[in-house]
Amino acid sequence: MVSGRAGLAVAAALLLVGAGAATPAVADADDEFAVVPAGQHVEASVDDGAAVESALVDELDVDRRDVRADADANTVEVLVGDVSTSEFVDALDAAGIEASENDVRDRPTLATVERFGSVLSTRYESAGVEANVTVREDRLVVNPGDDAETAKELASVRGVELWATVPTKDGTTAELVLTGDDVATVESVQKSQERAYVPVELTEPGAESFQASMQEYGFTQADGVACDYDVDEPLGANLQGMDADERCLLTRVGDEVVYASGVSTGLAESFRTGEFAADPKLRLGAQTEGDAEKIEHLTRSGSLPAETTVTATDDGSLAESGRAVTSDGAGFGPLAALAGVVGALLLARVTRR
Repeated sequence: MVSGRAGLAVAAALLLVGAGAATPAVADADDEFAVVPAGQHVEASVDDGAAVESALVDELDVDRRDVRADADANTVEVLVGDVSTSEFVDALDAAGIEASENDVRDRPTLATVERFGSVLSTRYESAGVEANVTVREDRLVVNPGDDAETAKELASVRGVELWATVPTKDGTTAELVLTGDDVATVESVQKSQERAYVPVELTEPGAESFQASMQEYGFTQADGVACDYDVDEPLGANLQGMDADERCLLTRVGDEVVYASGVSTGLAESFRTGEFAADPKLRLGAQTEGDAEKIEHLTRSGSLPAETTVTATDDGSLAESGRAVTSDGAGFGPLAALAGVVGALLLARVTRR
């Protein structure tokens, strides 16, 4: 199983219509859809959230971003769909938290669902997709406006991620080294010769973590890092074919690797000396300007906090009581309208270095 790391959330502004505003127009039942975040949670006393999260990561073999222990709210949650209730309870026990399967709620916390809605609405805003997002207890109901296909596509992708291929004694594996939540600022698309790219600057914790990963995984070679990766082949096939001294940085959207590259000599040196963290700027490359625009939009929204399933709504209506959310995840009141619009999928082709 591929493991990884995550960083801090990227803040993003949302356009809100207040609680006293009129109820938004309701689309036809066939146009609406539900977005169901994966996960489960339990209410329990949490003394050391970081220690609980570390224990869950080890026990469940998941990424750090896929668990959350909130000492203020006294809740613990796992945010992926392939962990069973019994496995969650066993992991809680290993973390020093007593809980039975009857204590587990088969959904994320409401705070996580509301944060999910904030990120999704920001994506729609960035991409120019007119959609209304209403938070229910365990899901979001989306009125997609005139572009249901794009709205569903954006809701199905957790975010843009960077993964590093890492040689081991048993072959080559891949490690998550950067997510959209590690990005502090995103600039507009730029072009250099025939290549387009998106300049980003990382958060301080994101920069420190990314630099440490690059040092640990050998992306500090004096002559840079060469990469030979076929984006048309599955990840597993590429990993099996890699040499022991070969490394790549992979850009992934969901489960798909859409871009791969090596590391220049200058960037490798900055990783080696530790200078990168002092000025943590990266270029997210793309094959075309259009692809780079998609990277820009999706990165601006940050990553969704949980895995997700897009499905039909139960009743096909937004008219029932729901909660709109602000950009900080706070509830705004019954039937408040959340106007938002969001980012786009990266469909870049790989280049080789």
